Amino acid sequence: MQDLSTSDLNQVLEIGQISIGCDTIDDLHDAAITRMQKALRADTSVMINILREGQSVRFKAHKAFDHPDSEMRRWCAQYQQQDPFVNCYINEFKTRSSNVIVSNQVVRDREYQVSKFYNEFLRPMSIYHVMVVGLCAGNFPFGLIGFHRPKNAPAFSDREIAMAELMSPHIVAANQKVRVSNMMGEREQLIEMLVSDGLYNSILLLDENLTPLYVNQGASELLESINRCMSMRQNQKAAVPPALLDRCRKLLSAVEQKADTEGLLEFDLKVSPSSRTIGVSLRPVENGVGKMQVMVCLRSAETEPAFNHNTIKRFG
Repeated sequence: MQDLSTSDLNQVLEIGQISIGCDTIDDLHDAAITRMQKALRADTSVMINILREGQSVRFKAHKAFDHPDSEMRRWCAQYQQQDPFVNCYINEFKTRSSNVIVSNQVVRDREYQVSKFYNEFLRPMSIYHVMVVGLCAGNFPFGLIGFHRPKNAPAFSDREIAMAELMSPHIVAANQKVRVSNMMGEREQLIEMLVSDGLYNSILLLDENLTPLYVNQGASELLESINRCMSMRQNQKAAVPPALLDRCRKLLSAVEQKADTEGLLEFDLKVSPSSRTIGVSLRPVENGVGKMQVMVCLRSAETEPAFNHNTIKRFG
């Protein structure tokens, strides 16, 4: 990697500090990408979302900075297939060591200047030099940032490529933090809806390791009364009955193997040595970063087993 100065590294650190302090996706893009654009000395920039639909890929315009929104949408609708830079990034994603591509690495100037993509789309906007920065969480990118300069400006340098490579993981991490936070907020609202509807008084959410992420008061009290041990609100996995953990483990295994989950979603849990019976409904839910979790709804045997599937399936 190109050697960076203290000033360069401070700008990378600043992007990280700005990114992690953002609470919404719009705040993240407004603050961090605008600052990144300035640090990379780009005139304009765009943020494009990538959506996978089976084997195909679809691009969705998200936000433009000092760049016409209409042109960003026109790229998604008409010109993305002609874009040599984005196509190069997508096609070489699995084999490239860098998540940054610049235009002069992809196409020769002579070919570029006579291309339809440049003359019809980029040239009218005074765009010549392009940097594409991929945003990836997992095994495929979820977004792209495009930075632009006019023809009379210098091409993006190796130093600026190295800076972009160090800046982009901060954007990715902050993006994932906001997504997970939003998802947890939405699920807490749905959980409260289930409770307020009178269907379930006891609800908990377990992560992929079956460690509690969320436990409402009803679940905490019920599990404590069953186990006579430390409250779940102290994140003690032992407070969850082993038989229930075993069923949750089997459900996650079935989901991972794409096996039939029939018989794993609803069952009665016998509490020993008492004769108490607890009705259980499980729901596998994705946490937004590719990990499966389990929502657990508990009810006493005296409660009518009126599981609201329409509400529960909103978690999946």
